[in-house]
Amino acid sequence: MPATRELAGSLGLNRATVASAYELLEAEHLIKGHVGRGSFVEGTEAARLDWESLIPTEGHAPAPVSGNATISFAASRPSEDQFPLAEFRETCREVIDSDEASNILQLGPASGYGPLRRFLLDEARRRGLARELLGLAIAEAKARGIRVVTLHASRFGKPLYEQTGFEMSNEMRLRPEC
Repeated sequence: MPATRELAGSLGLNRATVASAYELLEAEHLIKGHVGRGSFVEGTEAARLDWESLIPTEGHAPAPVSGNATISFAASRPSEDQFPLAEFRETCREVIDSDEASNILQLGPASGYGPLRRFLLDEARRRGLARELLGLAIAEAKARGIRVVTLHASRFGKPLYEQTGFEMSNEMRLRPEC
């Protein structure tokens, strides 16, 4: 189930309302909340899925779904006790051990996709986001009574920091007036 904050935001409801609804569902044993992991559809023993019958074997078509009900799993996670975890792990091992693993997993440099990174940096500079964020940080420092702000500046950031009043050194320093 989606987190209460996420669901409240998407439905335009107060989070407390969604949390109360989750509590009612849990009291009816329809969902089970796990601290730090979320809430999962619980159901009864009779409602548990027989995954073996639903997963087609070679040469066999999956069993047809009765009725015309639509079930969306877009914002949900499977219950750990109804998910074929061993089979999933085995499939993951096959993928990771394959020669095509880096392509399948779309592995690349830790710094991200270069052209996208450059575009985002250029766009942020064009919009003046660094100046705006720096202004917010300085205002917060003043509000908290912080007397000295020290940071390490790249060659791109030094002009902005100097314009803002930072003293030039190996580290950029500012003494905000509280």
